[in-house]
This record gives sequence, C-alpha cells and structure tokens, in this order.
Amino acid sequence: MTTGWEEVDGSWKVGEMIWQRRMPGGECLVIEVWDDREEYTKKLNERIPEAGECIWAEHDFPILSILHPTEGLIVDPSYYYENLERAMKRGAAATENRGLYESG
Repeated sequence: MTTGWEEVDGSWKVGEMIWQRRMPGGECLVIEVWDDREEYTKKLNERIPEAGECIWAEHDFPILSILHPTEGLIVDPSYYYENLERAMKRGAAATENRGLYESG
C-alpha cells in the first residue's frame, strides 16, 4: 500500500504552477529553486548578510520559494509539493474510492 508521498516529482521549474500537499494546500507558483545547502546559504547571505548558516537539513533539498494564495511568499522543502497533473490524478482516485468509506 502506498500513501502518495513516495513519489514526489523533483524537477521544479521557476514559473511552474504546483500543488501544496500540506495544510493549507492549494495551487502555488514556483518563484525560486535551490538544489543544495551551499547554493541556498550563499544566496541567503547575499540578501541578508547577517543571516549566517542555513536552517535546512540536507534531506530537505531542493528548497522552493513559493507564492501561495493565502500564505504569501514562503520558503519550503520541495517534498511538500507535487505537479498539478499528479495532484489531480490523486484527487480523482480518492473521489472514486470514497464510496468504500461511506455508510449507507
């Protein structure tokens, strides 16, 4: 049995619309992508000189800068996101299987 979290697409592109898989969920726009700690730390310290070390662990990368309709501009690990096509397929499958859980 799979949970749907096993296969997360990791080929993120700036400007791509993707789906947030954690709360509050929803469509998001990819603003920026960092593939590793060194790249992220370098860019962070260019923008905020006193920022210091990166807070993300190696397993969190790639890190995405996302524009979310209610959260605004956020930075998040990519494992919370998937492409819209895959999200729609998961949603359709969940809707088809819903009858198994309804009492009646």
